[in-house]
Amino acid sequence: MGANFKKAINYSCYLEDKAYYENTIASFNTTRHRIRPSVDKKYNRLIVEWPKAHEISNGQRDVLSFITLLMKAKRNFRKTNCILVIDEIFDYLDDANLISFQYFITTMIEEMKEVNKNFFPILMTHLDPFYFNHFCFNRHKIKVVYLKDMPFSSNPNIAKLIRNREDSRIQTNVDTYFFHFHPTAIDISTDFTNLGLPPNWGVSTRFHQVIRGEITKYLNDQTDYDPLAICFGVRTRIEELLYAMIPEQDKRDKFINDEHGTKKKLEYCETLGLNVPESYYLLGIIYNDRLHFKGNADIARPVAIKLENMTIKKMIRDIFK
Repeated sequence: MGANFKKAINYSCYLEDKAYYENTIASFNTTRHRIRPSVDKKYNRLIVEWPKAHEISNGQRDVLSFITLLMKAKRNFRKTNCILVIDEIFDYLDDANLISFQYFITTMIEEMKEVNKNFFPILMTHLDPFYFNHFCFNRHKIKVVYLKDMPFSSNPNIAKLIRNREDSRIQTNVDTYFFHFHPTAIDISTDFTNLGLPPNWGVSTRFHQVIRGEITKYLNDQTDYDPLAICFGVRTRIEELLYAMIPEQDKRDKFINDEHGTKKKLEYCETLGLNVPESYYLLGIIYNDRLHFKGNADIARPVAIKLENMTIKKMIRDIFK
């Protein structure tokens, strides 16, 4: 075949590339239009043209453009170690498109590994890293680096209590009297001693005094507060305020004994016709899902970053007035 052999190889590679682009774009295309690569005869290259701006949404255009650029990057990676920097594309994607993106990236990592290449995607984002762990990314593959560090001081005993919260000796009591508001106190100092926790914390009222001390430091703009203590404080304070809003004792008892979890307690108060402030729901970004450790993940730092937001601090200050 002579010179035609090289041309045949190049054309075969071109057909493979074109099929790759066509199939991938088709799998991510949620528009009513048929979008596929075509040959730009003027410049003799493969291009993708999108429908006019009024025919598809900005989100659809962004996702398709992003996926196409990722495919282009993948085809251009030639060396053993490959780095791809992606800046803030995720911050406005909806859940479905975020999953699509993460699926594409994780698949890309595995495909690169199969050909003995190391692929390092660097994701620049304002989102909480745990947001990604809830979707496709395997938490063991993510290394989180914060570009701006927040000063705070973690109390190892608070972290230890959270790690031991499911211990059968204390689980029921700490869930009822320590992790949530309860109008009466309890003393389980012996159990705390056996678990290596401060014995005086075993008195629920004393524990909540410690938490209030951390709240005071936070609201006084000190930097040596414990973020996880703020989670405790915000949760129990909101539940305390909700409890005080309920006039009938039998309904108060139901609030304490039957409604488990702050969200359920909020919803119960709504069923009673009580005017629940919106901030009680919004502060769920602080008190929800932060009092459980996920492996060796740092659960305090993401909370500390959120707590530095002035609007969040104002909402917390308001509930403790």
